[in-house]
Amino acid sequence: MAQQPNAGTYNLTATYNGDVNFAASTSPSFGITITQATPAAAITGTATSYFGLTDTYTATVTGVPNGTIPSGTVTFYANGAPISSAIPLVAATGSATAQFSTTSLAIGNDSIYAVYSGDTNYITVNTNTITTQVQAGSILTSIQPASGNLGDPATTITLSGAGFLAQSVAQLNGTALTTTYVSPTTLQAVIPASFFSTVQSGSV
Repeated sequence: MAQQPNAGTYNLTATYNGDVNFAASTSPSFGITITQATPAAAITGTATSYFGLTDTYTATVTGVPNGTIPSGTVTFYANGAPISSAIPLVAATGSATAQFSTTSLAIGNDSIYAVYSGDTNYITVNTNTITTQVQAGSILTSIQPASGNLGDPATTITLSGAGFLAQSVAQLNGTALTTTYVSPTTLQAVIPASFFSTVQSGSV
């Protein structure tokens, strides 16, 4: 099936080639205007997260049947404010997509949507709105180094996870450690040399 013409104004004429009985002729020209179409736009992404984790969203813009694939950009919004720059669409079969990731969503229920810029053939539209629930609790995924040796000096460990706050304090067997906040996903804590004076295990 033929692709529809782009939006714009066109002048159309009809030409008759003639035959043995009739001379060739051309009709008068008349104009026709094809207006911009309305694309379909949808967003998908993270439903539940922890503060500081990476949340990823994908906007898909689909053109009209037999029309051109939408071009242009998409800007992502959280709670009515932009959280991304204008991201160029990447064309696929029948549609185009843009993806954005962030670690900066606020704790609570965040309303996420995207705005398509439009192009010469399609108007500007908003996607649907989805909700990402960002939880305040922290999670610990790894500790490096995870072991030490008898007689080791005071040792700095790196704790990786999500949801860490500036006031977060690591504990070893219930005792607070000197803790440095690096980011929502990273803490550093110092295990004192006294812990390494005997062979034992610990829980952070």
